[in-house]
Amino acid sequence: MKLTRTITAISALGLAMTAALPSLAAAAPRVANTGYRVFGSCDQFLSYIRPIALEQVGPYGFGGGGVIAYDERVGAPSTGPAAAPGAKITSESAGSATGGTSATNTQEAGVDEGDIVETDGRYVYAAIGTRLLVTDTQSGKLIASLALTSNSGGSELILDGARLAVVSGLYTAIGGETVVTVYDVSNPAALRVIHTTHLEGLVSATRSVDHRLRIVLSTSFGQRVAQRFPDPGPLNSPEAVKKATEANKKIVRSAPATDWLPRRFVEGSNGSQGSIETALPCSQVGRPADTSGLGLTWVASVDLDRSNASPIVRGAAGVVANAGTTYASPDTLYVATQQWGPTVRRQASSVTTEVHAFDLRVSDGARWLASGRFTGTILNQFSFSEHDGALRVAATRFDAGFGGTQTSGVQVMMLDAANRRKLKVVGEVWGLGTNEQVYAVRFVGPVGYVVTFRQVDPLYVLDLSDRLHPRVAGELKIPGYSAYLHPIGEGLLIGIGQDATEQGRRTGAQVSLFDVRNIAAPVRLATTPIGGQSAAEYDHKAFLWWPATRDVFLPSASYNQNTGVPSFGVHVVKVGDRTAPTLTQRGVIGHDTKAPNSPVVTTNPGVVPNPGLSPVIAPQPNFVQPVLRTLIVSGRVVTVSALGLMVSDLGSLGEQSWVAFPR
Repeated sequence: MKLTRTITAISALGLAMTAALPSLAAAAPRVANTGYRVFGSCDQFLSYIRPIALEQVGPYGFGGGGVIAYDERVGAPSTGPAAAPGAKITSESAGSATGGTSATNTQEAGVDEGDIVETDGRYVYAAIGTRLLVTDTQSGKLIASLALTSNSGGSELILDGARLAVVSGLYTAIGGETVVTVYDVSNPAALRVIHTTHLEGLVSATRSVDHRLRIVLSTSFGQRVAQRFPDPGPLNSPEAVKKATEANKKIVRSAPATDWLPRRFVEGSNGSQGSIETALPCSQVGRPADTSGLGLTWVASVDLDRSNASPIVRGAAGVVANAGTTYASPDTLYVATQQWGPTVRRQASSVTTEVHAFDLRVSDGARWLASGRFTGTILNQFSFSEHDGALRVAATRFDAGFGGTQTSGVQVMMLDAANRRKLKVVGEVWGLGTNEQVYAVRFVGPVGYVVTFRQVDPLYVLDLSDRLHPRVAGELKIPGYSAYLHPIGEGLLIGIGQDATEQGRRTGAQVSLFDVRNIAAPVRLATTPIGGQSAAEYDHKAFLWWPATRDVFLPSASYNQNTGVPSFGVHVVKVGDRTAPTLTQRGVIGHDTKAPNSPVVTTNPGVVPNPGLSPVIAPQPNFVQPVLRTLIVSGRVVTVSALGLMVSDLGSLGEQSWVAFPR
C-alpha cells in the first residue's frame, strides 16, 4: 500500500508530606476551551503560523523536504486466546523482606512513567531493541517474543492490569511516527492486539494517571509542508536560490491548516492502513506568548481501563512550540519549551523558558490550562515539582558580557490573579553555585534539594514553605557530587553520583547517605564507592530502592585500564537507619559470564596482542551488555540486560535462573 505524504516516585515520606494538597489544576477555574488562548479558528491558526514560517523558510525549505511516496504496510504481532487478567504492582514498598514486587521508579506518586521493563508480579515484559520479550520468572522461560513496529529501539511500556501499552518510535524517510499498540496480556504467552494507532511526530514523554495514558509528541512543521530545492546547476546560482526561496514562500502562503497539523491513522488487525485524518483540530491548539520554535508539541490520550472495549488514541491538546522537558503531577502535565528569538540570540541573560500546563482531569484527556515564562534553563524533569497549588522550578541563568557568570536558583510560579491563563513567578531565590553546574534536583513537600558542582559539591537545602519568599536554609560542601537524589524516609536522602578530588577530578561512582532532618545543617552520614559510572546518574528508572530490606540496587559500568576489559553489574548496598547510619556493600549481580564470547579487548579494539609478532587483526569482540533494569518480583531479584534476564535470591544474591534473549 502506498501513501503519499509531505515531509514531516517518590518515597513514602514525600507522599505523606504532599497528601491532600491542592494541585495547580485544582486551583484554576473551570472555563471554556477558548479561554486558554487556543486558536478560535483555523484562520487564526494560519494567521499565526504563516508569518513565522515565511521568516524561516529558505531555498531549502525548513531544512529538508519534498513529497515522498513510501510503503506504509506494517505487520501486526501474533494473537492468541485470553485467560485470567494480571495486575501491575503500584507501590515500590509492597510486600515484605520475603515477598513483594517493585514498580517503576517514578518521580511522583500516582503518576506512572513509561519504561522498557514492566512486571505484574510473575511475568516480566521487556522492550529490548525492536522486540517485546515476555519471561515467566517462575518457570525461568521466555514465553513470547514479538516484533515491535519500531526501528528506533526506544519503545516504552505501560502495564495497566490486563493491558499493556507499547509506545514505539518509527523513523521513516520523511521524518518520524509514533506507534501506539495496546495488548491484552490476560494470557502472557499469547498476547492479543486490541488496537494500534500511528501518530505523526516523535514521542517526547509518556505518563499514565488513573488508567489514562498521555503521550507527549513533537511534530515539526518543516517536515509537513512541501518544499522545493534550487534547480541543479553550478554551485546553485543566486538566481536558482532566489527562485527556490520564492517558490517555498508561495507554498507557505497557500498551504491549508491541515498541512500544518499532525495526522493519525488506525492500523487494522491484518496490518492494513485506515484512513488518514487530522489528529488535532485547530480549536485544541494554543499559542505561547513568544515564538518557541516552528513546531507543535501536543498530547495524545488513550484510556487503558479494561471497561473500555476500544482504547482509541486521540489527540487532546497542543501548543505551537518545540518539544522539551515533561513533568506531570496527578492533575497537571507541564511541558517546558525553550524560547527562541532575536533577543535571546543577542543577550544570554535574556534566555527564558516557556512552560505550558495541561489539565489532566478533563474527559478528553488533556486541555491547555495556562502558560508562563521563567528565567534560565533547566536540567531535567526533576527541576519541576508541583506542591500546594504552586509550581517550583530549579533553573540556571547566565549573565551576559565578557566574564559573565552563571548562577542557579529556584523560582515559584502560580496562576496570575489578574489572568488565570498565565503562570507567573511569585517568588525566587538565587545564588546557588555561582559558576557551577546543576547536577541534581529533588523536591520533597515544602523542601527542595539542589546539587551544583565544579570542584566541591554544595548540597543546598531550600525552605519553600513561604512561596513568596523561598530561601536557602542550609548548605553542605563536600568533594564530588550527586547526580540523582532519592528520599527514603526517616529524614534520610540517598545520593548517587561521583566522588572527586579537591580539584574536581572525578574518581568514580559512589553512594552517599545524607541526614536532612535539620534543614539548616544537612550532614553526610556515610559514603561507599562503587567505581566507574552508574546509569542511575542520568536515568532514574535504572535506580531501585527496596525498603523492605533497605537495599539500594545500582547498575554500574567500569573499565579496567590495564586489561581493557569492561565490567557491568548491579551493586547491592544496604542502608542503615538513623541509629546505625551505614552503607554496606552486599555484593554485585552481573551478566558478564552470560556473554556468548568472552571478549578480548585492547585499547585498540579489533587488534589482538601477539607478543614478538605483528598485531593480528581479529573480528570485533562481542562486548558484555550492561544491566538495564533491576526489579523485585515476588521477593526475588530480577535483572535485565540485552543479553537476557536473571533471577537471583534476594538474601544471598545467588543466581536461581537465567533466560537468554534472542539475538
